[in-house]
Amino acid sequence: METELKNLGKFHEHYGRFPYIVHRMFPAIYMQIPILFTYEQEAKDLPGITVALKSEKHAWPEVLHSDAMHDQLKRIARNVKRNIEQKHNREAQLCLVISPNECIYLSESGENESTQPPFGGTLCNTEGKPMILAIENHWRESDYEAII
Repeated sequence: METELKNLGKFHEHYGRFPYIVHRMFPAIYMQIPILFTYEQEAKDLPGITVALKSEKHAWPEVLHSDAMHDQLKRIARNVKRNIEQKHNREAQLCLVISPNECIYLSESGENESTQPPFGGTLCNTEGKPMILAIENHWRESDYEAII
């Protein structure tokens, strides 16, 4: 418990970086699901979702802006939504966040592109444990320039 309190208010390793999925668990409580890219064959013990890249085909960060990767990220988000809904037996509200001004909201009514990702509230990790209370943005401000 002491370690959890010590880390409260900070992004955990692998969190707060683009792209990611935000699951609105309750009003003002969001779970961030990192989407991590690796050139390794097997994902180690990483939180969230791992996408394997081939070094000879995928150059970082250009691959993130490709149409093929956007399609793959959308498929991943749809699968996460379906899995959450099956697990909890209720509709899940998700947002695939690609950058500070590019996201796709997934809800029962469909998919809607937006330039305003979710913000504010309490941000939890994939285990549902709070990371940051009363957060303004759900990403690391220091990384903002790196993805533009």
